[in-house]
Amino acid sequence: MSKVAKKKSNLIWTVLSVLIAVLSIWAVTSQSATFSTDSFIAFLGNASLPWVLASLAAMLCFILFEALSIRTICKTFGHRFSVKRGVAYSSADLYFSAITPSATGGQPVCAMFMIKDGIPGAVAAVVLLINLTMYFIAFTLIGLLSFIFHFDVFLNNFSTASQILIVIGFIAETALTMFMILLLVNGKFLNRICFGIFNLLVKIKVIRKVDKYRPKLEKMMADYRESADMALSHRSHSMLIKAFIYNLLQCVSKITVTAFTFLAVSSEFHLVDDIWSLQNFVAIGSNCVPVPGAMGVADYLLLDGFGSIMNEAMSTNLEILSRSASFYTYTILCGVLVAVKYLTYKVRRSK
Repeated sequence: MSKVAKKKSNLIWTVLSVLIAVLSIWAVTSQSATFSTDSFIAFLGNASLPWVLASLAAMLCFILFEALSIRTICKTFGHRFSVKRGVAYSSADLYFSAITPSATGGQPVCAMFMIKDGIPGAVAAVVLLINLTMYFIAFTLIGLLSFIFHFDVFLNNFSTASQILIVIGFIAETALTMFMILLLVNGKFLNRICFGIFNLLVKIKVIRKVDKYRPKLEKMMADYRESADMALSHRSHSMLIKAFIYNLLQCVSKITVTAFTFLAVSSEFHLVDDIWSLQNFVAIGSNCVPVPGAMGVADYLLLDGFGSIMNEAMSTNLEILSRSASFYTYTILCGVLVAVKYLTYKVRRSK
């Protein structure tokens, strides 16, 4: 894909995501007989500022912990850089994951930024695969613990339709986690996939210059395997543990945003544990739906869960506030950081 085509594609997904976001918010507010702009403003006015700031801090930690994870993994390959640059990489991953279906756009753009900064393509691929694998392991682990210790929340706070989405989401997350681990540890498995796709493209005549591209693919796979073996060697075990911890903290940070938002508008501290688990189940049920940012699906699950705990007016207002803090705000912030990073490349190239 050419640079012009990539820019057009990114612009299309950005516009489409904004449209879906507007429609999601409209759907939430229009379905509530008690919602009004005035009541929502009054709701915000009564919110506790310290807890609102705590929820925003948790949102920032969601970006920061991914940056620290990527930075830690890159050190294994001898590529050291500041936390600031790591934040630029994590922002690229999170922003384009938020605006593309099933978060498919984040990793390629993040890899592009890393390659522009002098990190070899094979190393960038391994770094991002390790980071993604650790995220899936952490996310699946938290989901499993929620099912074990808070099965009552799953059983009593969600409708049958929501429960089906959550179960499907958990099965899909578990399968993806196993798939990521196989890609990382089994070189033959990845080789079969890549060369299978290559041979298919040759067969349907999408790729015609076989002698030109096959050696390139073979070299790329060899470089990838070498980088993966280095990352998985006994000397890198501490790096893997640190990357897992950072990703675990990243998952916890995002889920905690909703709990802090709830505390900003409610004094019922005894419900915080249930709210935290409820948001985790929402993330599980919406993560694998092929809609940018799971918009609409996450809103439906969150409203369904809140509706079993509080009245309609409170659940609608809290849903909008918590989604704004846990998704819309960080997406906008990441978009701004990506734009700044892109402009630095333009300035550097012009010089």
